[in-house]
Amino acid sequence: MVFLTFLLIPTATLADSSGTAGSAIDQLEFVTDFGANCVARNAKQILIQNIHPSKPVTVKLFRYFGDVRQPGRASYTLSPGDEPLALGCDKIQGRAQRWEIHKAEFAE
Repeated sequence: MVFLTFLLIPTATLADSSGTAGSAIDQLEFVTDFGANCVARNAKQILIQNIHPSKPVTVKLFRYFGDVRQPGRASYTLSPGDEPLALGCDKIQGRAQRWEIHKAEFAE
C-alpha cells in the first residue's frame, strides 16, 4: 500500500491551544491512498493517522463537499501504531470533498 502525505490546516482552537510541538493536533496527519473504490471514480482516498509514538488522540472533523460544510462532525480516537483511518474519496461525482480538523486532544 502506498501512502502520500499532505497536511490540512486546522480551522478551530485546539484542546492544547499552546500550538507547540507535541500538541495533539501536531500528532495528526492526513494521507492519501489509491484505494480501488476511489480510483474507479478518478479520485484518491483520504485517510487520517496518529503519528504520536504512545498517546491516543481524539479528533473531531468537519467534512466539506464542494465548498459547503456538511451537517454534524465526525469524532474518532486514533491509537498510536494503528493503520490510517479511511475518511472517504477526495472527489465525488467530480466535486471536491475534504475534511478539516475542528478539535484534537490527547485521549485519557
